[in-house]
Amino acid sequence: MPPKSDKPAAKELISDDAARGVELAVTPLLFGALGWLLDAWLGTGPWLAIALGTFAVVGTIAKMWYGYDAEMRDLESRSRWARRSGSAPAADTGAPTDLWADRKAAS
Repeated sequence: MPPKSDKPAAKELISDDAARGVELAVTPLLFGALGWLLDAWLGTGPWLAIALGTFAVVGTIAKMWYGYDAEMRDLESRSRWARRSGSAPAADTGAPTDLWADRKAAS
């Protein structure tokens, strides 16, 4: 009997991409619908629906962008060609990395 694996890598990637696609489509629709209901209740025309829908699109894209960036930084730090200053890998403290520290110290 073959060993049971959690999830094949390709299947996991497809499910992540499908989840991102649904999130990108559904979130603006929900925010737009909420804006439409508020517009009907307040009598403000389509402005809240447009504003909330646009806010949701921008927010969802920003969330995906920063998530992608963090994932790529993590993969690059664990890669074979990543710079290592010492023999032991750096401990992840969870604190944000100051990317401008080198430039601040030089000036």
